[in-house]
Amino acid sequence: MRSPNLLPAGPNDPHSGSKPIAPGSGANPVPLRRGTHWIVVASGEAIERESWTALLSRPEYTITQVVDGEKALRLMKTDQADLVIAAVTMSTMDALELLRTVRPMKDAPPVIVIARGRGEIDDLYLKTAALLGAAETYMQPLEPSTFLAGVRTALQFRRIRPADK
Repeated sequence: MRSPNLLPAGPNDPHSGSKPIAPGSGANPVPLRRGTHWIVVASGEAIERESWTALLSRPEYTITQVVDGEKALRLMKTDQADLVIAAVTMSTMDALELLRTVRPMKDAPPVIVIARGRGEIDDLYLKTAALLGAAETYMQPLEPSTFLAGVRTALQFRRIRPADK
């Protein structure tokens, strides 16, 4: 398990679109809370990223926020996140496409998928996410204790399995 102690921040951030919790400027690394698990939170909606980050505000977690699945995937390929939490719908790469992409990757982190709760279509998205290997799926609004229990379970026991060859 790899937890970054320093992440770049500011306009020269190589993870363009990612948002470390700590403020900073330029390409200088910004010390973040040093947790034992690194979690990437991906959503095109700032309110979702902020609310999920608030729920995950624990000393054992270091959180990086990104605006879409493509940026989450970039982080997953360059640094080994311990968990990715992704919104069903995002502009560049949605959670289902992210799952399809990471499924064959060796040592891919578990992915938790969250839908906005807009009825049958979101229910279908979550069922598809489960079939594609999502560690957990949730409909908003999130029940904090259930969500946090799912995060702990995903971190401890579940990994996306490589596709059968």
